[in-house]
Amino acid sequence: MIGKGMRERHILLITSLASFLSPFMSNAINLGIPSIGKEFTCNAADANWIVTGYILISAVAVLPSGRLGDILGRKRIFTMGLAIFIIGSLLCANARSIQLLLVFRVIQGLGSAMSYSTATAIVSSAFSPDKRGKALGIITTATYAGFALGPFLGGSLTYNYGWRAIFYFAFLMGLVVLILTWLQLKEEWAEARGERFDVAGTFLYIIGMVALIYGLSSITAYFWAKYVLVIGIGFLLLFGKLELSVNHPILDIGFLAGNTNFLLANLAALVYFISTSTINYLLSLHLQIVAGCNSQMTGFILLTQPLVMALLSPLAGYLSDYCEARFLATVGIASALGGLAIFSLLKPNTPIWLLLIALVIIGGGSAFFSSPNTNSVMGAIPRKYYGVASSTLGTMRNCGQALSIAVSSTIFSLYLKNGSLSVNAIRLDKGIRGSFITFTLVCIFGVLVSFARGAKIVETDSWPSS
Repeated sequence: MIGKGMRERHILLITSLASFLSPFMSNAINLGIPSIGKEFTCNAADANWIVTGYILISAVAVLPSGRLGDILGRKRIFTMGLAIFIIGSLLCANARSIQLLLVFRVIQGLGSAMSYSTATAIVSSAFSPDKRGKALGIITTATYAGFALGPFLGGSLTYNYGWRAIFYFAFLMGLVVLILTWLQLKEEWAEARGERFDVAGTFLYIIGMVALIYGLSSITAYFWAKYVLVIGIGFLLLFGKLELSVNHPILDIGFLAGNTNFLLANLAALVYFISTSTINYLLSLHLQIVAGCNSQMTGFILLTQPLVMALLSPLAGYLSDYCEARFLATVGIASALGGLAIFSLLKPNTPIWLLLIALVIIGGGSAFFSSPNTNSVMGAIPRKYYGVASSTLGTMRNCGQALSIAVSSTIFSLYLKNGSLSVNAIRLDKGIRGSFITFTLVCIFGVLVSFARGAKIVETDSWPSS
């Protein structure tokens, strides 16, 4: 019989590898965008959707996946997600048109959402409260290792073997994680087993989120996009109204409204990801198209930020077991604000050393925001809702990424007029700088939200009232 220590190590290994995959694919593909655009002759809008499509489906699927994990079993949904991710990766590697690549990216994103939404919940269920912060710090390290190696491996694979090699790498790694899961992950967690799944709420949520993000992303390109945006907002309002009246909602808004710390921690996460998610994407375009660096050199430069995050996340996770989350998280997001302020001054001749300094500042800030913020969220709720809490955080991350890309797409379209990414490097650089200025302003709001939360949460068996 496997001892508790060995069991915990197996769980950490598997969930850490799975947590690596999603951010890896989010970041690695950024380095392949110029090559994909050249092969398929696509404009800036199409290129953005290669990134946005993956993030969008992840954003809308992560919350239903987490709830299904609570009801049917988190290991079951986790395993199914890995299998779908593997299939999607192989299809992407063999796509022969931009349209097929977009469809296959959606499949890949669905699998990523299912595995990511349950990984954090599995760790939170398997570890006691006194060990949970450290364990979450480790899987956060794995997440940021994905962010770190994404641009590095993505750039190297694209430079030496072409952009399709990125998807073959994801396929092989996903297969390894799936085999480990079958062999080592024997336990199941389903604290909400027997409860009904909110089908109607899920439908309204998915339609609302897709319409909202698509409408926002396309509002400057198509005259009818504003109507799609309004439809999305309408569906989300109906979703909120429905969730207040059903017995087993996919998102218990009543509980959220009564739990200030949980609500503000998630809001801070959303603002943080809106502000920082497109840093690698924007800098990849700046370095390759404006500054003339190749994809491999760009990957080395972009390795800085997530490498710092990966190195400091275990320390931040450990400190979050003993220090007030509000202090650590606010210091972290304030540091990220400082790095964004430097990027808001970006010009074609900005020296590389200044970019590296900004990336180090943001990397350290991100580590001290994410691990304590995650521990704050998971510590604010009873075990029964771990899947929902994990999924809510995942939704904040993916929605933040999608909205970040949407904002950048809107700003790009104002400067490029839907032209090719390389049609005018000066206009592109102005769009990049405009995006960073916008995200700097958004991040200021994030600092205020993070500070507004309460003190460190004490573990409880019932949903806190404040």
